[in-house]
Amino acid sequence: MKSYCGGRRIGQWARRAAKEPSPRVWAAATYACADLPDALLNARLVQTAGTVASKPLDSIPRVSRDWAEAKAIYRFVENERVTVDGLLQPLRQATARQGTGLSAVVAVQDTTYMTFPKANVIEGLGAIVAQPRTTVGMLVHSTLAVREDGLPVGLLDVQCWCREPNE
Repeated sequence: MKSYCGGRRIGQWARRAAKEPSPRVWAAATYACADLPDALLNARLVQTAGTVASKPLDSIPRVSRDWAEAKAIYRFVENERVTVDGLLQPLRQATARQGTGLSAVVAVQDTTYMTFPKANVIEGLGAIVAQPRTTVGMLVHSTLAVREDGLPVGLLDVQCWCREPNE
């Protein structure tokens, strides 16, 4: 498999990910095409994705080996130079590579309402339902590429938003 992104050959990572589906190898293969503002951010993205993918249901402090690693992940996600599009673009490219050669791919969409029990300390969240406005959170609309047999190919898009207070 010869795949290129930004002049870099990623075939070695794709082959290794197929043989050794560990979270860290998956992250290296998936984010090989990352194009964040500098090489250190790209490396941190691969490291962070591998760490979080190892325990996807856990919080950042629980997936981290120690407080230093947790702090590095928090700094990464709070970095103003790291954008949602910068994180999604390599996922879209990996999904396109995975879908190559398939006879059909279905794009499945869903909107999820995410609520936060301690939302009184989180700024920027909006009402989940119109009335009553006691439940706050955000809406997440995802588009997943799926094979004909129902197995996922990858993520195509994610859109997140919060309702304005007067909506």
